[in-house]
Amino acid sequence: MILGVNTYGMGCLLKAGFRQTFRILKENGVTAAEPCVFFLGKKPGAGSLIGLGMKLSDRLGGVWAPAEAKEKIEQLRADGFRIEGAHLFGGLAEDGIEAALSFAKENALQYYVLSVMTDRIPQAAKQLPLLRRAVRVFRDQGVHLLLHNHDLDLRETDGQSVLDFLLQNVPELELELDLGWAAYALLDCPAAMERYRDRLRVLHFKDMWPSEAAGKPHFCAVGEGRLPLSAIMEKAQELSLFPAGFIIDQDSSESDLMAEILSGAAHIRAAEAPKHPVYDGKLPLSMLTFPLIGEVLRRSLRVEELCEMARGHGLCGLDLMEAEIALYGKARLKAALKDRGLSLNCLIATVSMGTLPAGVIRALIKKHLHTAREFGCGKLMLIPMPQNERMPADAEKRAARKARVIRFLNEAVAEARSFGVTVCVEDTPSCDIPLCSIEDCRRVLEAVPGLGLVFDTANMLPRGEDPLAFYEALRNTSATSTSRTRFLPTPRTRIAA
Repeated sequence: MILGVNTYGMGCLLKAGFRQTFRILKENGVTAAEPCVFFLGKKPGAGSLIGLGMKLSDRLGGVWAPAEAKEKIEQLRADGFRIEGAHLFGGLAEDGIEAALSFAKENALQYYVLSVMTDRIPQAAKQLPLLRRAVRVFRDQGVHLLLHNHDLDLRETDGQSVLDFLLQNVPELELELDLGWAAYALLDCPAAMERYRDRLRVLHFKDMWPSEAAGKPHFCAVGEGRLPLSAIMEKAQELSLFPAGFIIDQDSSESDLMAEILSGAAHIRAAEAPKHPVYDGKLPLSMLTFPLIGEVLRRSLRVEELCEMARGHGLCGLDLMEAEIALYGKARLKAALKDRGLSLNCLIATVSMGTLPAGVIRALIKKHLHTAREFGCGKLMLIPMPQNERMPADAEKRAARKARVIRFLNEAVAEARSFGVTVCVEDTPSCDIPLCSIEDCRRVLEAVPGLGLVFDTANMLPRGEDPLAFYEALRNTSATSTSRTRFLPTPRTRIAA
């Protein structure tokens, strides 16, 4: 894979040090570039206004007039970079077509890219004569003309988007699909790649944090936002892209621009690299993420990366603690799951049923059931006796504590029916808590009809019991027979029934 960068968002870096910037990129495996060049023609218009506006922007360092662009292209090629095409920044005027063609021939460009910044088909229709003439003139000289999408031209009006309208009415046009804007427009990126596969020649990679504020994208490194990168790279192997058809288009950064470009490049290459064995899907697998919470708190692992990890291994969902959902934020988590085709398989929550006031326990149970339903999750695993709580030594108080837990578990199971949720408990490694042995779990399951059991293959070992014997003894109880078995690959290899 030849990986490149578009120069549009790199103005501040290129103004500070053009060759130094590209030297760093090359050292990190980025060996192609797609420059932005403007051919505005002699007549003033929208393109001219955009060009003038850019002169007041740092991004001018990445957008060049033809003479300067020629010098930059020669420099880059001398330094070992591949330049196959350029972006016609600000549009293309009627009297700029011939100048653009001459530039392409002088600089051995194979394609130009053009953006149409509108979501209105009547406005786009006015550009059809120009596009038809330009694509014909370029094609006759062996130069391809590609459309570059934004979110606007992907949004459908009366059942058709501007992009579809233009591709339909100018059959010779091809496509540079900007995946970041496609995801921002809530498109399924691999599905869009399939839809346009016969016209698709270049992929633009940018990424954004999911945002609840419409019209306010928050750019981030590719692979750290909502792009389903593994699925995209898998789909890309089926396409007839140009040789340098993978371009990072980092419009801006809210932190360190160069660091985010390099991180994005690393994520793209990792997604393209030979894969580890992927699970074949014979059983639905999900991933318990809590053992990775330390990485999340240190900000070295994001929820999008967790979801990408699960998706890349062929898993179907995540098992999450309620505290993790609060940490990630519901909106961000929902977007990360949806964009990668994952689900919340099991919600896990601690409710100390032996010690908390009854009103608090009932409120917490209802809160967790609402969260499960909000995420479309059918299982709520309650931890009724946290390991840091010691059972009373006095036999009478100990029996009263158990009875209280049984009472609230019964209430939780009854309450959950109206939510369409199955309540479960898990066997525990703490011998002091009556959920560690076969007999402990059997008593609880018999006392709480409809309660499910999450079977952890290691938690009975402190009691000296065999995991297989434990499973065989409890697999056919009324509590477990109503729900499927799944394997959760964690350091302790949990199995949930």
